[in-house]
Amino acid sequence: MSALTTLTSWIEAHLNELASATDEATFDKAFDDMFSKNITITFNGSNLTRDQYKQSLLEFGFATRGSSTVDFIGTTEVPAETNDAGTVGSVGLFFSAILIRKFLVFGAPSESKVTSSMNAVVENDKSLPKPPVTDTDFRRISVLNQVLLTSPVPIVLPGQSGAPNNA
Repeated sequence: MSALTTLTSWIEAHLNELASATDEATFDKAFDDMFSKNITITFNGSNLTRDQYKQSLLEFGFATRGSSTVDFIGTTEVPAETNDAGTVGSVGLFFSAILIRKFLVFGAPSESKVTSSMNAVVENDKSLPKPPVTDTDFRRISVLNQVLLTSPVPIVLPGQSGAPNNA
């Protein structure tokens, strides 16, 4: 990720990476690139550790077969008052995504719809080691307040109302 992207672009790209992860290793890298090791999290009204939050996302269906691109319904950002040209600060967003689950129903993967509201503080993480590469993006979410709900996507079998017409 380029260190020059806006807050909104940065968080949208990282959420797309999380949602499209098809295995736990890819998800772990996307998660580490997005969240500070010292993050403060309120998730669905409960204070969670970073590991508890990660486990919650996995239980909701992230890191299975991937997902469609996240649909960002609304975003807003407030840059911090620093010399970082609007690359750190606070971001609020509302989004939805369809997660394709690993469970099969009649031979097809089941799907869940994720709907979420998220407020995040994005800062340069000073705890990260400084690599020799100068264009490394040190931004991470340090404070997160998120509400997330999943609901199953109805399965429409051939011959049912709403099924595609193959005539």
